[in-house]
Amino acid sequence: MATTQSAPPLRPEQLLMQMGSGYWASMVLSVATRLDLLEGMAGGPASAAQLAAARSYHVESVERLLRGCATLGVLRETESGVFALSEMGELLLASHPHSLRDAVIMFTDPGHWNSWYQLEHTVVSGQPAYQK
Repeated sequence: MATTQSAPPLRPEQLLMQMGSGYWASMVLSVATRLDLLEGMAGGPASAAQLAAARSYHVESVERLLRGCATLGVLRETESGVFALSEMGELLLASHPHSLRDAVIMFTDPGHWNSWYQLEHTVVSGQPAYQK
């Protein structure tokens, strides 16, 4: 019987670094979703060059963004420069019955994002962050 090995637990400094840089992952997901790059893979794997050309985007930047998505587990790089949706990535498609596409976009919407940025103001002053 095959056993599954789990990753060793993260050390406290690794967890803190992961938490502190968490907005990087949010923005990678949001930009890939907002720019409909993931929708471009709904029919199957696609190259960064194909996706960039279809939308007149900068191909090298698209490829870096897609590699970021692969690092997060949203995509798989099936061959160099060619990407496919993972099961998690499929949840970011508008057509998925349990789609989280709009939620991911909302999380990084400037109005939502900026209100969280003002959390310090709220804690110090007691005034609502959203109003600031």
